[in-house]
Amino acid sequence: MFVYSFLFRTVFFCTPLRSSSRAMPKRSMEHSPINAWADTVKQKALRGPALQKALADPSSGSNSRPPSLERDSALANKLLSLWAHGQMPATLVRELAHLAMLDGAQHADLQRMAKCGDYGATDGNIAKSLQKAFCKAVDIIEPIQVEVPCVDPKTNSKEVVEAPLFLPHMWFSSLYHSVPEQFHSLFATKNLEKFSKGAKTTGDHRLQGHPMKGLADWRSKVAPLYVHGDGVEFQERDSLMVWSFGCVLCKFSSLDGHVLLAVFPKVCTSADTWKPLEKWLVWSFTSLLAGVHPALDPDGKNLEEGSVFYPMRGQPLTSAGFRGSLWSIQGDHDFFSNVLKLPHWQNEQPCWECDCTNNTGPLRKRFKIIQPHLQNWVYVDTETAKARPRSCHALFSIPGVTTQMVRGDGLHILWKDGVVSHMLGSTLHYICWKEPPGTPQIVKPCERLAIVWQQIQQFYQANNSHTRLTNLKLTMICKNQRTPFAQRPHLHAKASETKHLAPAVLAVCKALLDRDSEVDRHIVCALENICQLVDIFDSADMFLTPAEYDVALTKARCFFDAYAWLNRWANDNDKLHFHIVLKFHTCWHLVRNSKFLNPRCRWCFNDEDFVGRVSTLAKSCISGVRSTRLASKLASKYRVLMQLRFTRHGFGD
Repeated sequence: MFVYSFLFRTVFFCTPLRSSSRAMPKRSMEHSPINAWADTVKQKALRGPALQKALADPSSGSNSRPPSLERDSALANKLLSLWAHGQMPATLVRELAHLAMLDGAQHADLQRMAKCGDYGATDGNIAKSLQKAFCKAVDIIEPIQVEVPCVDPKTNSKEVVEAPLFLPHMWFSSLYHSVPEQFHSLFATKNLEKFSKGAKTTGDHRLQGHPMKGLADWRSKVAPLYVHGDGVEFQERDSLMVWSFGCVLCKFSSLDGHVLLAVFPKVCTSADTWKPLEKWLVWSFTSLLAGVHPALDPDGKNLEEGSVFYPMRGQPLTSAGFRGSLWSIQGDHDFFSNVLKLPHWQNEQPCWECDCTNNTGPLRKRFKIIQPHLQNWVYVDTETAKARPRSCHALFSIPGVTTQMVRGDGLHILWKDGVVSHMLGSTLHYICWKEPPGTPQIVKPCERLAIVWQQIQQFYQANNSHTRLTNLKLTMICKNQRTPFAQRPHLHAKASETKHLAPAVLAVCKALLDRDSEVDRHIVCALENICQLVDIFDSADMFLTPAEYDVALTKARCFFDAYAWLNRWANDNDKLHFHIVLKFHTCWHLVRNSKFLNPRCRWCFNDEDFVGRVSTLAKSCISGVRSTRLASKLASKYRVLMQLRFTRHGFGD
């Protein structure tokens, strides 16, 4: 507040009276409303209520306002953003606005903010007053209330509550009519023809028998959509299941590229809680593909006159004929197995994209055979997925949607406890504990890691890396340093940190490891090829060219060959390094599927950021709210957040 006050007085008091007088003619200075207003305020040296009274007095001649004050206040935008994102309580927002006014700030937005709750006399009304002052009419769609069975966590008794659900076809239609610019950017309407042409050229088997191909203008009017589901912790003993959706082609940040569908706390979720919500989602996505508001309810009955959907029945969602088709279902493997009911990684047949096995059947059918030339898997296409579905989840009853729409993403497969995470963890563990188990280390592991960390920092500085690992500890590789060979190592770090750490570790290995050692050569080879593979995806367009795809396959094969050799070496020497998990198998599918669409389009970094923002919103709503009512409170605040993002100029994150 002191910085704001100083800058305010410097700009509006000092500048017009001193420096500007040299550049402006005397006549223009005398008739400048900014100068007249500043002279009056400076002469009277008033603050707070006295200043307001003087400015409101017509005889004082001080009613003129500088043109800049007519725009949205930057400070008010920041305070509203902190409140709407759940990062600051409404009481503190009002108090800071009031302090800014006492320091001389006179913007109308700050005045309205400071008045909330009768100038803070009634704290409980401040949030409502803020919403009334800055969101008088919320144009964002209201969620429907769906009755769902749940469990009261306090009494452990079953009950039925209303859960909010934002319907995707209502989002689609509402954004088109209320904020068309946001609609076209969110659903990437300019790139629809490019996408459909690329999908047809690459022979994407998800187009096999898809109902949207029966539409004459599907290439330019049907947006490929994704659904993302994930759990996120919002307090120590509870987490939320969050569903959102958006367009596969959208490249904007999380809140600009996602819209919320549903959220519900896991602590009060029963086995049947999500089934009514899923039924409505299927109904809505089906209407979205049809491009018209439905005339029947989810049970197949005619809509009644009292229904909110009755007046819109049969009308097109958009006047331009845009539609949406579910093209990708995103999440981690926990979401796929626990929510979508797809095979778990411990299942005898853990993959829905091929016929690989776990530890049974012929050797070449097992998913741990990661060398492509030794594999004997039969890949599943759309027709096979329709004939023999691996899941009975409601989403797969949507026209055109099969388990082939369930695709792993790079964030979970490569970096978040994934392939690169295992590679880096084993490599760093190998460097730190160079001597075999049971023998003393000549150089302490912590000293070796310190040398590695110093060179990693030098790499960061030399390459001007914006995303950096802030610290590297032995506990991130090995939880118990007394028994370093008891558990299989992998790096515990954030996905973005792991992604940008891999090239740095590669440079360190090239400098420190012995090229005469066969193990060291295979480590460098594996790291080099996986880094180059990621670089191909990062630099390629929406669709890889045939040459880029061939190079990607080559790099993937070289990585898998080198890693398979390291895995055999570790097993032969009774080491736990370079372990193979199912993510290595799904990584091969990721590379093969890059022919149909660059996986960079769905790295899921924005998805994780979105659920994190929802978690922050939930934390701001939890005080005094029952767990079974939290979803309704969160949905209400989310609508206010989106309304402010759409309507206030300069409102950001």
